[in-house]
Amino acid sequence: MKLCGGALLATLLMTANAGEAAGRCRVAIQDFGADDDAAIARALATGCAVTGEDRAYRITRPVILPGDATLADATFRQAFPSGAIIRAIVAENVANIAMTNIRLDRGRDPSQGLAPGADPSRTHLDSAGILLSHVENATLTDIEVFGDGVGTGIKIVEAAHVRLIRPHVHDMRWASAVQPENEIMVGIWALASRDVTLDSPRVHDLTPTAIEAHGGRADGRRNNMTDGINSSGAQDLTILNAEISNVGEGLDFSGKHTTRNFTIDGAALRDIDSFCFKSTHAEGGVVRRSRAERCGLGGFVLAGRVRNVAFIDDEARDIGANGLWPANKHTGFSLEYAYESLPTEISISGCRSIDAQQTPTTTVGFFNEARAELPQTIRFDGNVAQGFVRAATRGFDEPR
Repeated sequence: MKLCGGALLATLLMTANAGEAAGRCRVAIQDFGADDDAAIARALATGCAVTGEDRAYRITRPVILPGDATLADATFRQAFPSGAIIRAIVAENVANIAMTNIRLDRGRDPSQGLAPGADPSRTHLDSAGILLSHVENATLTDIEVFGDGVGTGIKIVEAAHVRLIRPHVHDMRWASAVQPENEIMVGIWALASRDVTLDSPRVHDLTPTAIEAHGGRADGRRNNMTDGINSSGAQDLTILNAEISNVGEGLDFSGKHTTRNFTIDGAALRDIDSFCFKSTHAEGGVVRRSRAERCGLGGFVLAGRVRNVAFIDDEARDIGANGLWPANKHTGFSLEYAYESLPTEISISGCRSIDAQQTPTTTVGFFNEARAELPQTIRFDGNVAQGFVRAATRGFDEPR
């Protein structure tokens, strides 16, 4: 895409393809020089839609997206100097962002981002592969994040009207900035944001090096804060057809802030070290047509400050099969006490807790510590439990 004599092409290409508005110009990164960092910045500064033409680019500093940015068809290979905070692709305090067919390779150094002097209590929280902070109207389609180093794969912070379509976060390893039991790593994290949709997200194989090196943790399991998808304080959150496997927790709605008005539909949560779905701070939501399989501790668990949540046509299967928590109870569905509170206004209907193993590991199919709320605020009907160690249900139907 160059003019005769090597002059830079910034000519308008009239197109309405790939969701671009008719008449918007389009430029290619490679036309802006051999220095990848500079070329990317110069291309984005034109205000045109930017294409990487399916090429790979080495980045040593963040790719900063301006307002109204459109970026497509590129692989970015992170090669940052070791630093306290790593943010590879950043949109901050802007509106109208679109990214399509972008791959981010975070490298092969699990200690990336752990520089001397880094605040060990903040490093994992502040770093991210892709950061959307205080952004309004963002659509990311077919985005892939993988590779090693601290931080979240895709982090959405105090943003509004965000759509992630087929995001894929996988094979991320990291070294501990603090004690292994305090490690935090999340595939996709929605924090204090509103109107967020995750359509067909895939998250798998997030692993702290504490498991792999020096004998790892004696119990061989990931930290519970190794989450596939986490929401803390999100409002109007929709998660459709999620596939999550080989993480510490699958879907986790906890943290200091309450997640409100959420929908989870068609999730497939498999081979999760502890909880497939867990919430300690949520209000107003539904989990339907979802399956939790081979979760270490629990399939669908509500604990503490949770109100007005419904489970409809969900299935928990072979809970506890991974053997990582031999001394704990393993439940298909569970309502539990936490933060001096019990879940209220909960409905579980048409759900199944099944253990089809030759030697079952599911302790209780449906477990309820909120018995005092029966039948006032807890609805339990049309559910099936098969295969269990102690009881099909506990806390729902026994005489009080």
